[in-house]
Amino acid sequence: MGAALVCLLLGGCQSRSLSVLSMPALPLLAPASLGMSVQATQVIVSQSRRHEASEPLQSTVVLHVTEAQITLVNLTATGQRLYTLTYDGQVVQHSAAFSQVQIPGGHILGLMQLALWPTSTLQAAYHDDWRFDAQAGVRKAYYQGKLMVEIQSTAQLPSAWPATSHIDDYASGMALDVTTLEYQRL
Repeated sequence: MGAALVCLLLGGCQSRSLSVLSMPALPLLAPASLGMSVQATQVIVSQSRRHEASEPLQSTVVLHVTEAQITLVNLTATGQRLYTLTYDGQVVQHSAAFSQVQIPGGHILGLMQLALWPTSTLQAAYHDDWRFDAQAGVRKAYYQGKLMVEIQSTAQLPSAWPATSHIDDYASGMALDVTTLEYQRL
C-alpha cells in the first residue's frame, strides 16, 4: 500500500490542501523505524468522498526508504512529476511541479507510514490524543476518540508489505486504492 497515498494528485491537493493542513498531524516516525531499506512503485487511484460526482484520479508513486531518508515522488499517469517529498526524520521538504499548490507532505507521509510501518512501531508512536489499532489486515488511527483513517490491506508481498490497500482518510474526505507494482528490498 502506501506511498502514493492521499489526495495528492494535483487536483486533489488544490481543492483539499487547506482542510488537510488544518487537521491534527499524524505522527511521523524516523525513516530508520521501518527496519529495512526499500524501493517500491505503486499506482494510486484517489476519489473524493465529499464530492459525489468527482472522477477518480490516478497517479504513480515511487517510494524510496533508507535508514536516513524517505523520498516519495508522485507522477501523473503519463510520467510527469507532480511533486517530490523528502523526510529525514526531522523535516518534511517538498517541491511541486506547480509552485502555487500546497502539498500536505506530513499528512501524505503519515498515511504512508500508517499503512506500511510495523505494527509494534506504530503502537509505540501513537499516544496522547492518538490511538492506533490493528487486526487482521485492518489498521485504524483515532484522534481524541474519532476515527480519522482506516486502511484495509489484502495480499502480502515479502516482509509483510501489502500488495493492495484501500485507505479511507475520513479527515480529508478521500478514498485511495493503492496497488504495489514493484517492490525491492535494498
